[in-house]
Amino acid sequence: MIARLLHPYPFERSAQRRVMASLLFGLFVFLFLFGFRPFGMAYLDAQIAFVALIFGLICTVSMLFLGFVVVELFPDIFDERRWTVWKEVAWALFHVVFIGLINALFAASVGMCSFTLGAILIFLWYTFIIGIFPVTVSILVTEMQLNRKYRMASAELSGQLSTANERSETAGTVVLESDNRNEDLTIHPDTILYVEGADNYVEVVFRENGSVKKHLLRATLKSVEETLPDSPLFLRVHKSYVVNSRHIERISGNAQGYRLHIAGVEEPVPVSRRQNNLLREALNS
Repeated sequence: MIARLLHPYPFERSAQRRVMASLLFGLFVFLFLFGFRPFGMAYLDAQIAFVALIFGLICTVSMLFLGFVVVELFPDIFDERRWTVWKEVAWALFHVVFIGLINALFAASVGMCSFTLGAILIFLWYTFIIGIFPVTVSILVTEMQLNRKYRMASAELSGQLSTANERSETAGTVVLESDNRNEDLTIHPDTILYVEGADNYVEVVFRENGSVKKHLLRATLKSVEETLPDSPLFLRVHKSYVVNSRHIERISGNAQGYRLHIAGVEEPVPVSRRQNNLLREALNS
């Protein structure tokens, strides 16, 4: 069980999905409180709809704040390359406690509980205890399902690599230009293993005389991608990576998606989940 908590886990980056999850959760809270009237809310009578709506809005706004403001303020913490099951559980529980705190303050302001530190801590404790079990179980189940899905699919894709590796070579060299002209790289496309972009820099990883080498350029990944030959060999598998499919040795998978293992390179290249279809189509063509 402890080992599974260290397994990779996908971090939701889609703004649309985060907004939708926030709205749906807020709606669920409103309907639950309005319909069942727990925690002594029945006494509110005519005000129940308004109070339930406020609780729902608090949940939605809190989730949007955490999902957009906090995540953007601390990008290194929420880097998916280092995101694991235990971090997802901790982040989900932080949501529960944070929302519980705001709700406790609002509940105290409308007389649902006393406005004391002890009462608020009890409110938070109940929130945490109620949330920890379903949150942890749902995340563990999701991780196992995704892990199984991608491991099985990656084994099938690995069997199609021989076709991609046998594609004809490209002719001639290309010049990958840098904003600093003395950094321009003249290279044969077939020797490129992959290109990784970060802000206004790209790192070209290539093979030369049997060794893996790297060359840093001040350029965007898009400009390098446009310079490379218009060939099915080069795949934009991630917002930060363009990979040469000829050099993919094998494909593995975990809950975060596919990983491309390049011959002679220790770290695998991640495949964005949005690009899964592109990868499958490229290997099938």
